Amino acid sequence: MKHLDLDTSIKNYWRKANEALKAKKMDEANDLLDYCLVILGTATLRGNVELGGVRVDLWKERVWYSIENNGFLID
Repeated sequence: MKHLDLDTSIKNYWRKANEALKAKKMDEANDLLDYCLVILGTATLRGNVELGGVRVDLWKERVWYSIENNGFLID
């Protein structure tokens, strides 16, 4: 089984999520941000402290704030 390149993946999915938000494609943005959470969970389980030169905890904050600020939390 091929390992996911977490450094590249988080940057790509974060960029795509922000592009989807700017284009008002909210369902797509929500899915992309959810996938960012999967990547960050995987990184945490693997013991990664940084992804793409950024602390994993900072990535988590960025993604969480984006989810929260765009109304993607389930009531």
